[in-house]
Amino acid sequence: MRKSLAFMALCSGVFAQELQETKEIQEIVEKKEVKSPVTQILGNAEVSGFLFARYFYIGGARGNGQTQQYRGKIDITSGKLDGYSMKAGIFFSQGSSTPDLNSSTDNATQGSRAAAFIDNFSDRFSISQLYGQKEFSIDNTHFHIALGKMNMNTPLNDKNLDLATGALLHIKHKDMTYMAEFYDSFISDMASYNLRTLVSEGGRGQINAAGLSIGNNLSILGISYSKDINVRLFALNAFRLFDFMMFGDADYTFNVGSGKLKLAAQIAMTKMNDNAILLTGSKATNFSIERANLASFRGIFNVNASYVINSYSMKLGFLGSFGDGYGVILDYKGDINTAGKVWNGNITAVYEGFGALGSGSFNNTSLYSLYASLDYGFKIPLKISLDIAYVFGNTNMPLLDVLDNQNFHSFASRGSQRFAHVSFVEITPNLTYKFNKHMEFSLFAATLLGEMQFFKTRAELRYKI
Repeated sequence: MRKSLAFMALCSGVFAQELQETKEIQEIVEKKEVKSPVTQILGNAEVSGFLFARYFYIGGARGNGQTQQYRGKIDITSGKLDGYSMKAGIFFSQGSSTPDLNSSTDNATQGSRAAAFIDNFSDRFSISQLYGQKEFSIDNTHFHIALGKMNMNTPLNDKNLDLATGALLHIKHKDMTYMAEFYDSFISDMASYNLRTLVSEGGRGQINAAGLSIGNNLSILGISYSKDINVRLFALNAFRLFDFMMFGDADYTFNVGSGKLKLAAQIAMTKMNDNAILLTGSKATNFSIERANLASFRGIFNVNASYVINSYSMKLGFLGSFGDGYGVILDYKGDINTAGKVWNGNITAVYEGFGALGSGSFNNTSLYSLYASLDYGFKIPLKISLDIAYVFGNTNMPLLDVLDNQNFHSFASRGSQRFAHVSFVEITPNLTYKFNKHMEFSLFAATLLGEMQFFKTRAELRYKI
């Protein structure tokens, strides 16, 4: 009996010792945060993006129209393993942002279970980004390398929508950042709409056009400096399409009284290749016909001053063009900083603004704008604003069906789209209410007066992930 008790006591002591050692090992593992590769990749993943729902109304001399638009962009970046990570993005888009005469929201639900994509160019649901990247640092220099299908991130394009397949190298050293990028294939959202017109005329139809991209190899060099003054300079070349596309800006902020005054200047210019061609994998793009009307050299400049004091902010500026046109960037707006909600990219979503294949790509076009904005933020998370812009020149603006087009006696055309040199004033009050740091509601009501007259509103509920 005593031997049995002694044996049991010995076993109990050994078990207690092993249990204590196991507990100590577990504490050491937790303290050192030892993780498996799978845990590092999945456990440290980050999600970013946005979701929004929009409602639009437009009214003009000939009638009105309404549209709804829904969009979601969700990007997932894996955790880093030895500095390596992967990024994948899901993109969903349904509906148009540009209603015209007789536009209707009757079919906005698009199916009883989910959106059933029909012959609507803007409706998409697919994987957008998918690329691998490596980040590492040597002394005070940080390196970022990426390879795959990704959103381009320059002042000349839409950072949320424009896609390219290729590679990039970004190097950041102290206050300087150097960027070199090369893409085998690319497409900006605005260029996609421009190509839709050309391809549809060639007989392939809108859905086929929605899947096109531009195969002219795209090279990008950029440099930025940020400290007392912020300076950026970018240069692009699209083989056999753009000899160069350049963008530069600088701003400086200093104290004036109790507020801060910022002075900013921007310049952008594009030179088309003398024998420009579009490589789209399709012979249906009638770009050779377009060449006869293309502006060879285009440029714009933009200067403004903004002042912030307490809850008020105000901006006053002037934008002008030079050369043969004003289509100078891949997007309709990019980082060109003006005022107004409609005139620079919310009329047709295809031509207006500064897109290299839009209204400003036509020869002998020009655009000038004197603009101002005033914002006031309340103690509650509500901000109200007023944008005013006077636009004039050989603007070559696209004409909507809601307008009384009989007033325009001379105009150019591209397919069924008609254009006219019109001058007008945009007056747009707008408000933004933030429910929290992620969700906000915004509303604008734009009135265009002068040679082009219509009224357009947009209500948006947005969630930022």
